[in-house]
Amino acid sequence: MPNGGRLTISTRLNENKTVVLDIQDTGEGMSEDVLARCLEPFFSTKGLDGTGMGLTVANTVVRGYGGSLDVKSVKGKGTTVTIALPVWEAGGDDDSYKNPVPVTRKLSILVVDDEPWTLDVVSRMLSAEGHAVTTAENGTAGLQKARTGSYDVVITDRAMPDMVGDDLAASIKAFRPSTGVILLTGFGDIMLAQKKLPKGVDVVLPKPLTAEDLFLAVSRVAPKDKK
Repeated sequence: MPNGGRLTISTRLNENKTVVLDIQDTGEGMSEDVLARCLEPFFSTKGLDGTGMGLTVANTVVRGYGGSLDVKSVKGKGTTVTIALPVWEAGGDDDSYKNPVPVTRKLSILVVDDEPWTLDVVSRMLSAEGHAVTTAENGTAGLQKARTGSYDVVITDRAMPDMVGDDLAASIKAFRPSTGVILLTGFGDIMLAQKKLPKGVDVVLPKPLTAEDLFLAVSRVAPKDKK
């Protein structure tokens, strides 16, 4: 709100035992294009003054507690961020949120996606961690590189025109079972709720992708360090 305004924070308890937190401002708001990408890692409207990770990190934290984060905005009328969190109840530990063993060595990773932007973002995040990253622009090219190369982890989009990620994962596991396979998909949350993985897939990673989700997924499927 560069020209000032009102910031309103309110909470409520839904009937489904969900605590909802609304943060509403009367600032400049976002255009439809910016709103559609505001949770994407590295996306920023601030140029060199922004990292593009603020909302991404917030979304990661909320999801880490089993909640959801939603952003609504109208250009010139302000923005509302709604966070919904499950009510904590005393009981046994939930293993689904235990941290995996960190990767202590650099990996060779193949990233397959027909969207150049996704290839660029995922590659940059992994390279920043010191991993050796190879990319393929479609499933056919990805399969060829997987056959001729040696990769610790393969990360593949699901919806590709020439070969869907499910088929690519199954093919890779057929000739190299030890390779960890991560499937990227916009329907990841639905697949996780159904608790069914396609053949050859070790981990499903929902889109929009966050850096922390990516690193945790790689940690889960990476070959264990030898003692």
